Amino acid sequence: MSWQDPRWGRLRDNQNGTFPFNQQSTAFAADYLASQLRGCYEGWEWWLRNTGTRDYRAGDLWGCVGAWYSGDWHSATADGYVSRVRRELARRTWLDAGWAAQLPGCDAVEGCPRGAHRRGP
Repeated sequence: MSWQDPRWGRLRDNQNGTFPFNQQSTAFAADYLASQLRGCYEGWEWWLRNTGTRDYRAGDLWGCVGAWYSGDWHSATADGYVSRVRRELARRTWLDAGWAAQLPGCDAVEGCPRGAHRRGP
């Protein structure tokens, strides 16, 4: 979630966002995610002001989680992702014995992770 769309062109002194560092280093990816969530939570992500169905405001952690996923503030895509995350948190699926062997499915926004299989047609 941390790259510049190639259609936007290269920004001066920019390596097209954080790719490939965020793919090659879990520590970097976690650190970058935390910095983005903190900035959003503090109200520093000014570009979110006109991107969603509700007004961007500081202090909305779940809004920030959705914005990290979709790039929009409380859009249908962002809020759908938040719902899925909250559902998995409530289920505590990571405690299931077979959880480590489960592969994620494909997603309209993220595509298919390496090793995942497309579900459905």
